[in-house]
Amino acid sequence: MTVFFLHPTITTGQHLQDSILFKECLKELTEHINTAPIKTVSSLSSTKLYPEDAIVFFNNQDRIYDKQVENFFKEALEVKCQVISIATSKETRYPPYIFEKKQAFDFLENLRNRSLTEDNIPTLALSLARKIITKLQPTLTKERMALFISHRRKDGENIAARICQQLKKGAEVESFRDLIDISVGENAQEVIEKRLLESDAVIFIDTPDASESCWIQKEIKIALSINIPIVWIRVGSELNRGNFDILPYDTPHFVYEQMDPLNGEFTPEEIEAFIHRAFSLSRDHAITVFDHYNELKSIAKINNIHIEEIDRRNMFMRIRIPRMASRYVQKPITHLVQLYGRRPETRDIENIKQLIKTTEDPAIGAFYDSSLLVAPILGYETATVLENEDSFVDSFDEFLNYIESCNTIGTRENMNKFMVISGAFPDCEPEYQQHLLTALHAIVQTLLSNGIGIIFGGHPTFRHIIFSIAERQRIADPKTMVKLYQSRWFVSKQMEEEFSKQSTLHIIEAENDQNTSLSRMRKEMITDSKAVGMIVLGGKTTKNNPEPGIDEEISIAQEVNLPVFLIGSVGGRGSQIASEYKKTDWNRSNNELSNAENEKLLVSLDFRVLTKMIINHLKIK
Repeated sequence: MTVFFLHPTITTGQHLQDSILFKECLKELTEHINTAPIKTVSSLSSTKLYPEDAIVFFNNQDRIYDKQVENFFKEALEVKCQVISIATSKETRYPPYIFEKKQAFDFLENLRNRSLTEDNIPTLALSLARKIITKLQPTLTKERMALFISHRRKDGENIAARICQQLKKGAEVESFRDLIDISVGENAQEVIEKRLLESDAVIFIDTPDASESCWIQKEIKIALSINIPIVWIRVGSELNRGNFDILPYDTPHFVYEQMDPLNGEFTPEEIEAFIHRAFSLSRDHAITVFDHYNELKSIAKINNIHIEEIDRRNMFMRIRIPRMASRYVQKPITHLVQLYGRRPETRDIENIKQLIKTTEDPAIGAFYDSSLLVAPILGYETATVLENEDSFVDSFDEFLNYIESCNTIGTRENMNKFMVISGAFPDCEPEYQQHLLTALHAIVQTLLSNGIGIIFGGHPTFRHIIFSIAERQRIADPKTMVKLYQSRWFVSKQMEEEFSKQSTLHIIEAENDQNTSLSRMRKEMITDSKAVGMIVLGGKTTKNNPEPGIDEEISIAQEVNLPVFLIGSVGGRGSQIASEYKKTDWNRSNNELSNAENEKLLVSLDFRVLTKMIINHLKIK
């Protein structure tokens, strides 16, 4: 399996923007998969394509290509390999006529939709490369997708049933709906939670009465807490709708205001759009495997752990961990590990058995302590044991904690230091707001697992995710690690009691108006005596808000000399400010990182690695 990546000069001529995108995308592809850059037209005639290969190229404006290039495209079509075209301008949005049914990766559209700046070209290059890889590597994609249909029976039962009927016609989708998939006598809550945890995405049917259901609230909260992508479909009138405690994004993916939830019906094309969106979100979620893998390599480098890639396509490797100091020399702990961007399935167990056979020595067989299938799933205190006692399925977070603990005596202590998390959803499409949720999960998990507490304001979605992660980290008393600042303007007495159970709650008594109250809350939060820095994520831009809250919070941090770390790849106001700071060599960030490190914060998608970089820089550990 090889990715053949055509240099832009072959199809479009020499454009600086195209060359930067090519360079950054090629760098990431080469890191994880066999990649062959093609830099001259003459090289095409000697390139042999196979069905498992992929070709990547830049579209040109007139859709007319050199004869050798067209022959290369014809061969790709004949062998049915993957074809990915790139459009870097409005004029190049259409692929060659031979591939006219294929949609191009639209560079400008991605910048706009994700609320990014042109300084984030490397971010889009990373995103494109990782999407290409997920299409080719079997541990990152799956043939069948498990969808969970979250709906209110009162006014959503019929519409959910029709969606399920359509879904079940497609072989690529499994669906779960509580009315048809729970056997009589089974514990409904237990089954629903189990199925939800096994799902690749949630289809949330938001009907007018949906907010009255405690089940839907629970399902959305579970999905958000473990970062399962949600496709939000709002059906019915906006009048007389109740309010949800928490919503997945600022706005729905699909809105059908004129549809009657009781009698309405989606067309097959509309349901296909729902499935496509779910697949897209699930594929984006799968690329978190690279963040985990890069963190693993970082830990290995520091702790003298040896990683040997055995099969790159299947992300299968041998990891040797030195044993702690002993009177006598000991062989290293040896694990055979396969990384997944999705939940492993039954067929994957058989696959790893075959991969293990490739490591066998003719005389002694395969030598290892355990074989592990590691995936972005919810971690438990004990890893799941497979058919053999030496084979396990485990979560990335638990696996990485284990790797780090192998050379550490005792447990991590509470450092009594805190990081301020500043942010909000960027003003972009909901599917791109998912990037912020992914970043928030990674950053909070990494901080807490390193003994660093969280200080944050009261964004409802942030609040639930941070509380859930603190609970999963098995922190004895979450209140020692999580500080929540809230304006009385937004908190009832009942909410105050609830939040106090999960955090050290600081209620800022309300002023006469909401904005003054928020300003006071921000100042109290950022000037907390235990704060050592502030990480900025997303935030509304000045487009619809002349005075974004992010700006005010950064200004307060600068006044008290608190280091500011701008995560640019999630878009929004944080990305805009990072681009502004880049022009003045990052002097205004006040974080003392090098220019290269601040640039990494601006463009990287590896949020765990970024957080570790911040921790190490502040010398917290």
